[in-house]
Amino acid sequence: WTTLARSQWLDLPPPKVLPAQMSSGFAIGKPVTAELFVSRIERADILPRDFSVITSDSCLFVDGLVNWPQYFAQRGAFSRFASDDLRVLLDLPRKTQTFDGTCAILGGAGDHFAWMYECLARLWVLDQQPDGASLPLVIPESLSADRLAMLEAIGVSPGRLVRLADDHVLAARKVVVPSLLTVGDWVSPLALQFLRRKFTTKPGLQRRRLYLSRTGTAHTRLANEHEVLPRLIRHGFEVIDISENSQ
Repeated sequence: WTTLARSQWLDLPPPKVLPAQMSSGFAIGKPVTAELFVSRIERADILPRDFSVITSDSCLFVDGLVNWPQYFAQRGAFSRFASDDLRVLLDLPRKTQTFDGTCAILGGAGDHFAWMYECLARLWVLDQQPDGASLPLVIPESLSADRLAMLEAIGVSPGRLVRLADDHVLAARKVVVPSLLTVGDWVSPLALQFLRRKFTTKPGLQRRRLYLSRTGTAHTRLANEHEVLPRLIRHGFEVIDISENSQ
């Protein structure tokens, strides 16, 4: 890895690509995922909202290799200034919760995509650890009822949850940080397989095929939807117009 003092152009060799005339032969290769890890940090603080971790020697811990700047801890909700030499000025909440034990970060802020593929998928990483399936999970105190129901549906009991208020820092004796299951800004195949297995293998589960229509929205609509819908309906898809929902 390389640390740059400032934004600058890099002189990198051109990537290997297939010529355009071979486009009909493009094939999906083997599933690729970034290296996954679980970090165990003694005496650490967990910040609310973005669930960044501050170590006992005042270092911000990065929990994944990503290429979207909004994910970096130094640009989180409590960051007020970040310098080129990696120093960060934080304005932290003054209230503190304590947890005298070992807990793991799950999170839960953000949109539905982040909840599914960044938060819930972390459970797969924890499941690979001997004690991972029983560790208390830190979530926002304001986590919505539907997300709590999803946790319970995949076997996470309410008693396992540690709720962190938005105006508190959680000081824990040991924090377990499972890495994000991402490949750059893409979802890891492991995350997809894990979520499908968790949500589609229950006995008696009735599967539904859904098509989310954007007919009533102002942008990113499917131009030939009137041609596509009859075929989807013929194959058992339910059509839901998302413009009729508030969220």
